[in-house]
Amino acid sequence: MDLSGTADNYLYPLYFREAYKENETVKFRFGARKRYIQKSFSTSVQTVTGSFVPDSSGSYAIKDVATDEYIVPFSAYTSMSCDSNSNYFIQWLDGFYPDRVYKILLKLKTDDGQEQIFDDDFEFIVKRK
Repeated sequence: MDLSGTADNYLYPLYFREAYKENETVKFRFGARKRYIQKSFSTSVQTVTGSFVPDSSGSYAIKDVATDEYIVPFSAYTSMSCDSNSNYFIQWLDGFYPDRVYKILLKLKTDDGQEQIFDDDFEFIVKRK
């Protein structure tokens, strides 16, 4: 992923459900790519490969939509991890109020010191057991 500060990057959820149970431990996964991909024409099969956010460049926060308060604020403890599949973070939902809507916000730090926040309505509901 280009973190120079000049590229228009985009972070998006993978395997995202709209509802989770209140006793679940969820591994939220996110993909990364350039926002606009150049079109190219070819006679061979093309595959799209995603990018990864480097260590300590991506973090997350979770907001309660009803109160607009951060349940999990951006901090040094909310950086995303990465494995061979994608970037991710693990969240225990047992401390969240059931039957409420929550929103995930993502922050991307670039090499030139800028921070870009993705508030693209990645929303989910915590359901009772």
